[in-house]
Amino acid sequence: MRKSLKNNLIFLALLGLVINCSDDSENANPSLQGRWQLKAVLYDPGDGSGTFKAVDSEKYIEFLSNQEVRSNGNLCNGGTSFEEPSSGVYVLPDSTLQIDECPQNILSTRFRIQNGKLILSYPCIEPCEEKYVKLE
Repeated sequence: MRKSLKNNLIFLALLGLVINCSDDSENANPSLQGRWQLKAVLYDPGDGSGTFKAVDSEKYIEFLSNQEVRSNGNLCNGGTSFEEPSSGVYVLPDSTLQIDECPQNILSTRFRIQNGKLILSYPCIEPCEEKYVKLE
């Protein structure tokens, strides 16, 4: 009898932990739609030692409900400049951006949400990425 009670208590504790973790993961990965501001960049030198470095930039990217994407900066090959506006569409099944201003032969920019941050991965030989935070 005592063993059964102990097993039930363990089960309830684990169930509570699972429910609590589920709520945290929703908050950790916000909706893609909305405006995101550039906060860090990663340019790997080719040996895998690259890390994200904080930047002070006014560059943003905005995902609209009609699959449009807009930015006040270059979304073809990245950078912190916010003086070259870009626009296009985002494709959810592929998690890619198709930017109007990019040359036709350039590969698509990929995106993902990781730990609540939007990561853009540009088509570079070595890893080159930008990290954005969602604006409220």
